[in-house]
Amino acid sequence: MEIFDHFDKIEQLGFTITVRWNQYIEIMLVHENSAVTLDVIILFCSYNDNFTEVCELCCDLFYEWYNENKSLVNNFDSAYNLNEKIEYHNNIKDIILGDVSLKVSREMNLDKLL
Repeated sequence: MEIFDHFDKIEQLGFTITVRWNQYIEIMLVHENSAVTLDVIILFCSYNDNFTEVCELCCDLFYEWYNENKSLVNNFDSAYNLNEKIEYHNNIKDIILGDVSLKVSREMNLDKLL
């Protein structure tokens, strides 16, 4: 699967991907309501080389996270009550991947050694 196919799949799951060329990749769960901002950055990774490999590792990490937490994400998406949505939002914030730059870098270095 090409990297842009992965990006399309992740966006179909309801996430937004931002790629800042030779700087970072970010995967965010976006809540579209102008009254309140409940966006959550699920994964962030800064990089400066091998775009494709970094993206593949980030997608792998994201898929693993999503498979473990998809029921919580689905509950967040389907919640109509704002208080309920905020509660799901807070639960998701507690389990985000966060900055995976070091983990991805280590993984890439291990691959080079092997």
